[in-house]
Order: sequence, then structure tokens, then C-alpha cells
Amino acid sequence: MRGERRRLERQMERAAQRRAARVATLEAEIHRLEQELSTMSGLISLASSNKDVPRLHALTLEYQRLEATLAERMEEWEQLAGSEVGQD
Repeated sequence: MRGERRRLERQMERAAQRRAARVATLEAEIHRLEQELSTMSGLISLASSNKDVPRLHALTLEYQRLEATLAERMEEWEQLAGSEVGQD
């Protein structure tokens, strides 16, 4: 019984470590995406000022893709971070 309990404790510890590593990865990715969106926003403004419609269209599509990816990562982060808090 004690061996089984210890095995379960180790499994739980490893799962918590994997969650913590994924949270850290997500935080880095979220930061990177936020920076890309900021850069993209500046490029969109420039393309708009220059009335470069094809470039503006392409940048807007990329901006929307980045926003969607950011929303997905934020949702995953919220779920994992919430489960980490519950583990304490």
C-alpha cells in the first residue's frame, strides 16, 4: 500500500511539473504573440497611411490570425494556471 501511495505521489508530482513547464512555455509564447501584434499594429498603420491596400489586407489577415492564436494560448494558460493554484 505504501509503495502504491508513493508511486501515485510521484505521478502527481510529475504531472504538476509538466503543467508548470507548459504554463511557462505558454507565458513565453503569449509574450511573443503580444509583441508581434504590437509590431503588426505599427505595420498596419504604416500601410494604411501609405494607402497600400494589398499590404494592408495581408497584414490585417495576419493580425487576425495572431489574435486568434493569442486567444487560444490565453485560454489554455488560464485553465492550466487555475489548476496549478488548485494544487497548492
